[in-house]
Amino acid sequence: MDFKSSLEDFVAKFKSISGVVKIVGNLDSDGIAATAILIKAFRNEKIKFAVSVVRQVNSNLLAELKKEEYPIIFFVDLGSDYLSLIESELSKKQVFILDHHNPEKTSTSINFCNPILFGIDGTKEISAAGVAYLFAKSLNIKNKDLSYLAIIGAIGDIQE
Repeated sequence: MDFKSSLEDFVAKFKSISGVVKIVGNLDSDGIAATAILIKAFRNEKIKFAVSVVRQVNSNLLAELKKEEYPIIFFVDLGSDYLSLIESELSKKQVFILDHHNPEKTSTSINFCNPILFGIDGTKEISAAGVAYLFAKSLNIKNKDLSYLAIIGAIGDIQE
């Protein structure tokens, strides 16, 4: 399987469920741009959502998310290095992760999309905003107008 096919599977899984989505984005320019892409894409699809922007994933954050009533948690620009913790703490939620950082492991029960798993360099070739853009465009081609946010994220993350 290649990255594009993996992303299409990821989108299909997301489309197959329903409920209010909690978006958890990273507090940096790439994470904020990626979060903005998801906000706009979800609004276009009339998907209800709430947003939190955080510095990092930790056990306190996961404990709070576990208590919240959102059935779907969508991490963007973070989460790859906490896959085991997220799996154990949020096992009763539908979790989706779009990230470009080195993952803790390559196999997970979480809905996980990371270009690194397909030989794409997440430090130079694509930022989280780029991954979020590809997700949004696959969700609905009308989201292609969000490319400017992917560029902002890439610039903010000093991508080539």
